[in-house]
Amino acid sequence: MKQITFQEMKQIDKEVITAENFHSITSKRFYPPSEQDESSIKLMILNSIGIQAALAHKYFCQRNFKSTHSTNGQIVLFSADIDEAGNGLAMIFDKVFISLREDGRPMNVQVSEPNALALQAFSKLSADNRINPVIRHFYHDRTFVQDFTHKAYFEIEPDHRESEPNDFYNYLLQGSLIPSYVNPLSIDVSGLTMEEIEQDDLIRQLAAQVKNLYFVIYESGDPEYPIFGKNLTRYI
Repeated sequence: MKQITFQEMKQIDKEVITAENFHSITSKRFYPPSEQDESSIKLMILNSIGIQAALAHKYFCQRNFKSTHSTNGQIVLFSADIDEAGNGLAMIFDKVFISLREDGRPMNVQVSEPNALALQAFSKLSADNRINPVIRHFYHDRTFVQDFTHKAYFEIEPDHRESEPNDFYNYLLQGSLIPSYVNPLSIDVSGLTMEEIEQDDLIRQLAAQVKNLYFVIYESGDPEYPIFGKNLTRYI
């Protein structure tokens, strides 16, 4: 793992939304159903890697910061039925916003505030080892680690051994290749130490599947008492 400057990072080639084309974007909000049951929510979670990843991060925030509202989660939809997908997400999250291009293609899907039943269902599934193993590796029972206290950028060197099939990485890579989406997917690895990140086999496997894998130390929270988290992002 080598430290680099921000300018050395190869930026992912995604369309920039400007004032000129912003008027063509519409946003739809989806609201939670009046009645929900845990079995249906569990099925939704098990059938969606994107929901698992978003909930894992929210659950991590709840355990470490007593809040799931700190950040919005991003999910990529592979379904052609936007309304069906949005209503499904609303079973899990109280706030679901899908931004659409003029031709109806999704541009961004933001979810936040998972409901209590969803967090409870996710906790049970994770405890029973039914969540994707790579997602569990990065989030399950992890404690926030702040062992680097300023913004910085690194490039992860790949492991050239053959990578094992991985649904979570497939989701990240396929989702990042959808041209209509403006934001790349990333992985918050704030539960790992700097040494663990440098030596982690799964992170090196991801590095071997992309052109460049970057590790970013980002700053958030109160400027007087900042929190420095860790993020993996990539250039495909």
